[in-house]
Amino acid sequence: MHPCIRNFSFSQRLPHRATTRRTSFSDFLYQKIKDKKIQKRMKRILIIQESLSGGGTEKVLSDILKNFDYNTYAIDLLLIYEVGPYLESIPKEVRTIAIYKSDKTRLFGKILHKMRLSKALEKVIVRFSFRKRHYDAIISFMEGPAAKIHSCLLNKSEQNITWVHTDLLQNHWSLSAFGSFQKEEKFYNSTDLTVFVSNDSQTMFNQTFKTTTPQTVIYNIIDKEEIIQKSLKTTHIEKNRFTICAAGRLVPLKRFDRLLHAAKILKDKKYDLDFWILGTGQEEAGIRKLQEELHLEKEIHLLGFQENPYPYIRKADVFVLTSDMEGFSLVVCEALCLGVPVISTAVTGPVELLSDQYGIITELSAEAVASSIQYLVDHPQTLADYQKRAKERSQIFEVDKTMSHIYSILQ
Repeated sequence: MHPCIRNFSFSQRLPHRATTRRTSFSDFLYQKIKDKKIQKRMKRILIIQESLSGGGTEKVLSDILKNFDYNTYAIDLLLIYEVGPYLESIPKEVRTIAIYKSDKTRLFGKILHKMRLSKALEKVIVRFSFRKRHYDAIISFMEGPAAKIHSCLLNKSEQNITWVHTDLLQNHWSLSAFGSFQKEEKFYNSTDLTVFVSNDSQTMFNQTFKTTTPQTVIYNIIDKEEIIQKSLKTTHIEKNRFTICAAGRLVPLKRFDRLLHAAKILKDKKYDLDFWILGTGQEEAGIRKLQEELHLEKEIHLLGFQENPYPYIRKADVFVLTSDMEGFSLVVCEALCLGVPVISTAVTGPVELLSDQYGIITELSAEAVASSIQYLVDHPQTLADYQKRAKERSQIFEVDKTMSHIYSILQ
């Protein structure tokens, strides 16, 4: 086996039971039997995720793991790449397993992928490493690579559940993980339940695939109280004028270039505004170049990835989403929790959340985004109304309700 590939050593993150007290063999044997009985009563769950990078899906999984009932469930977390800022937030009760251990092995995995060797190699490793393991439920928490790994383990569980977080009709990015449409559709027909993060993502999925598997919608977990509490922290940038905030990975689908063009339109109209952009990604160099080309050095502030983005969002007058595609948009929910008016392009997720009643839905153009921002700047009373509506809409987010729904599908 290549040295860059881990042979699933099952890195333990379980609570340490050892004590300094000397223990007799009979006590030790009794404790072992007791532990086995407890484990038998607990439901064993395997959750599969590509990585714990700084995206919305990874944040949602992190929050779910924080709120799991570990007296009832024993959780294993299988990561294809053991990287990302949310690794530190994994509860100690969760046992983590990784195929590729670090950034270096992640690069190795990408090289294998380009050589079309990674899928076959991962399949062999996964099946070999899990040959003696069995679960009450296996959950692939995202479409794409996580779902593909899950397809190798369908016979290792009493129940197979998969999550879909995006609009697969508009952006069928997961197809490359399976290699063919037929293989991907077969996987979804082989599971026991497909979970969607919004009604719109479910609709788009059903226009893409023909499946007979039961389906349900579970909104992403939103810890409103934690968001509000964390938003009270200080920021490293001062708010000096009307401020628009945007956040997310700097990737093509998020269309931060659209926001910059909207900023240019408003600057040309003599509006004195600040734009805070939170996040990093492959498009960062391109965004910085566009910032220079449009002469927006004073207006656009690229603040990078913020582990705690909430103080920035709370300070802003408006939160703007300019994506071409979304599944649910965690960050829109977070802005609503903080009572910040939201402007979003008409994409899956935000349309369902805002309904053009709790926020403003625009066309997918810089002109439409600029027009909506301008309207709220010019109409402070309307801005105040949307602040109230945002808080009203945030009442749908309840951690206990979401976790109860998740527990119900694991019965």
